[in-house]
Amino acid sequence: MESPGNNLVMSLAKPGPRLPWITDWLTSQVWSPSRYKDMSPEAYLTKGEQDTHGCEELIATAGDRFYDELSSAASQVKPLTDTIAE
Repeated sequence: MESPGNNLVMSLAKPGPRLPWITDWLTSQVWSPSRYKDMSPEAYLTKGEQDTHGCEELIATAGDRFYDELSSAASQVKPLTDTIAE
């Protein structure tokens, strides 16, 4: 399991889109069903929050560039209010 540290920094520093990598990391490693089976519920939540928080701190450090990437991805999705109105 890749936890916040050098490997995470290297993955976030690679050129190209980061959102697909972060989504995959969160769903296949941090909040995965196999990890849930291997840990107590309390440990699963605690460790998952620690790993997620570490990633968030790294993203905040490089904030402006990464924020632009996230906001451009979000702008391509139909707003929730439009979906509800339909």
